[in-house]
Amino acid sequence: MTDILPVTCYLINYYLTDKPIKQYNPIFRSGYIFSIILIFSVYTQIVGAFGSSPGRNWDSIPITANHSAHEYRFWELKDTQIARHTNALFQKIIRLPIDNEAYVKGLSGTIKQILDEKNQPLNSFIPVGLGLESEKIFKVELKNTGVSRWFGYESALEKGEVRVRGKFFDKNNQLVKEVRLYVSGTPKQYETTNAIASILSPDEPGTYKLIFDLIAEGVNEFPKNYDVEQSFITVVVEDNRQFAQEIQIMEPFKSGKSGETVKIPLIVKNTSNFVWKNAGTNPVNLSYHWLDDNGKVIVFDGERTPLPGSLPVHGLIKLNATIKLPDNPGKYTLVLTMVKEYVAWFNDKNAKPLEIPVEIISR
Repeated sequence: MTDILPVTCYLINYYLTDKPIKQYNPIFRSGYIFSIILIFSVYTQIVGAFGSSPGRNWDSIPITANHSAHEYRFWELKDTQIARHTNALFQKIIRLPIDNEAYVKGLSGTIKQILDEKNQPLNSFIPVGLGLESEKIFKVELKNTGVSRWFGYESALEKGEVRVRGKFFDKNNQLVKEVRLYVSGTPKQYETTNAIASILSPDEPGTYKLIFDLIAEGVNEFPKNYDVEQSFITVVVEDNRQFAQEIQIMEPFKSGKSGETVKIPLIVKNTSNFVWKNAGTNPVNLSYHWLDDNGKVIVFDGERTPLPGSLPVHGLIKLNATIKLPDNPGKYTLVLTMVKEYVAWFNDKNAKPLEIPVEIISR
């Protein structure tokens, strides 16, 4: 809307200078209107500057507004960007007693039911895909059964906000991921409210138990001496992994000396539907095969070049691939591909590798 302001100002001028307007109460005169707009403008700049943390999280909390399905958030009057920044600034000036022992002891609540995006009760067993396909909107109905008031995401309090915590446990009962659902409003004792979030399930296929409970973020879990109901669902992350890759060489590589180890600069892009993790039991690394002039594999398990960090879907990175050249002179083909350790070579899963003809000469 900023782009149309100059034109809008011209139109407002014509309106304000119209003769009948001057016959009204002086408060409607242009000087007064200008003063009101100026005050509001300065106010907006102040809360934008000093309330930016955590007010800037408006875009992503409770769910991202930068998605076609959630664009309605841009027009919500109850939780505007200016209001969120104002609350953030207010919390910096007026410190709430969230660390007070009595306040913490007065926290208690129950999870009444878990809903989907259409406000329908969720089954206790849900299948999801991998990566972005696992994204799912969760809603939770809550009741404040304690004596302390809750502060939701609109308060921009961050520390002390009441949130629903979700914990994913694998089949070995090991915690693999934590998520948050954001509670709305400031409910008092016996009042109900809801929490919402868009949640991505764990990156690896498997069956997980997702357990929900209540916490005051950064302060404490809800006291154990209060009856905090826990709810859970079983989430099955289906193995629909699509192994795909794009590997490009940055500088020509046509020949090398036998037995040498060289570095080849590459650009690698993750075109799979899952995150390439660089750590854990099954990391994704760059590797290679060597084929002789007849297409026979002479080196299958090449040196590994690790990723410097996890690479998200559609992410790309520059790597200096470590390559050990064959010991015998001749003409070969270098086949560069990613490998998910102890799971699969990407080129064996129909992912196109980068093949480079190389001539090996004697030292």
